[in-house]
Amino acid sequence: MDDAVSLLKGGLFSEANGQDVNPLSTWSLLGNGRGIFFIGAVQLFRWTSGAFVHNCHTIISVGGAGEDASVLARHLDLTREQSQKLQQLRPGEVILRASTEHPLAVYGRHPLAE
Repeated sequence: MDDAVSLLKGGLFSEANGQDVNPLSTWSLLGNGRGIFFIGAVQLFRWTSGAFVHNCHTIISVGGAGEDASVLARHLDLTREQSQKLQQLRPGEVILRASTEHPLAVYGRHPLAE
């Protein structure tokens, strides 16, 4: 998928009341307990459904800017230094959190990246 934000978009108020939860978020919730996984690629993290995000065990970020970077940094529980790094990632660099493996976000760089 190129950018799944239209499929994963959610509203905090409506989702909190159990209304307007999009189907992919529901599937991620139901699949979470059954070991089923989804991959959703979005360019605007702040618009992504909270129901979907809270059922994601792994989040990989290749960067972010402005408000989107702030929302992502809060969700990943990044330090101030990590948050600044998030806005300056170069090609081949990522900030990753895989909560089933390690509770904290880590920085990574592909060895072949220039």
